[in-house]
Amino acid sequence: MIKVSPFGQCNGHVIDKITLSNQHITTSFINLGARMTELNVADRDGIVKNIVLNYPDIIGYQKDTSYLGAVCGRFANRIAKGQMILDGNTFQLDKNEGEHHLHGGTNGFHQRIWDYEIDPSDTSVCFTLSSPHLDMGYPGNCHVKVTFQLIENQIKVLFEATTDRPTVLNLTHHNYYNLSGELHSSIRQHTLQVQAEQITVTDKNNLPTGALLSVADTPFDFRTRRPLEHEQAFSNTQRGYDHNFVLNGERHTERLACQLAETRSGRVLQVYTTEPGLQVYTGGYLSHDGRYQDYSGIALEPQNFPNSPNLSHFPSSLVTPQTPYRHTTRLVFTTSS
Repeated sequence: MIKVSPFGQCNGHVIDKITLSNQHITTSFINLGARMTELNVADRDGIVKNIVLNYPDIIGYQKDTSYLGAVCGRFANRIAKGQMILDGNTFQLDKNEGEHHLHGGTNGFHQRIWDYEIDPSDTSVCFTLSSPHLDMGYPGNCHVKVTFQLIENQIKVLFEATTDRPTVLNLTHHNYYNLSGELHSSIRQHTLQVQAEQITVTDKNNLPTGALLSVADTPFDFRTRRPLEHEQAFSNTQRGYDHNFVLNGERHTERLACQLAETRSGRVLQVYTTEPGLQVYTGGYLSHDGRYQDYSGIALEPQNFPNSPNLSHFPSSLVTPQTPYRHTTRLVFTTSS
């Protein structure tokens, strides 16, 4: 079933709320940022609650700096000094995190009003957006399409884009999950397992140095399921996790990236992806927006590696007219006894 209702206004445009539902999942989106605003699933006792952080009205999303539920682009994550060189030309991108570029810039895809189409036959909504040449500094006219489809107890997300000249793209979906359904509680006792042997090492600005670090004997070892809580990772200097994990397996081949679980409710989330990396962010700065406390939600963001346009040994983020952009994410919801 699909339902469309008004959610508010933004810059003179009506913002719609699109709700998809089947017997397992009810989820809602708004066309500002192609954001998921609700994700309702049952716990082991059949009690249904929303498990993603959200705002009650459009004003919250307009002021949001945490990217709640948004599609991020053109380039999710960070680009050092907001600069990249492509075909011998230097492109200066918007600097919106100090001297650096984050999640597509100040007016990235998370703050755009997307067009959308619904398809009741397969319970899906398809968001589309045109991004002009030099938008936030990026070269090329890009047409972006993101489709969310309900399939039983799963949500399949398909990211696609075309360009008329060489450019870079790295799209992701930025939900914050709290599987307890108590959205103001901490996620530090959630358990996580990540299919990764390494992380990309970062400097004090959370930018990759280019080096890779084995997770063995570190706070980043989630090869077997364990609680997120770790004294070193949640110290005053670290403020939790905000790190890119190098996923096992081949890029462009869908495989399990991680499993998140919450013991009291029994809810379990498995994330599958075709991308090479998974950014794990435990919300150490969520309180800056004034709605949630730090660590109220965890973002699990399948994507390419941060700053990959400037590190040639990282997986390529190049997109050309001959090689369009495409990747999938799949969210699978179950319960444990």
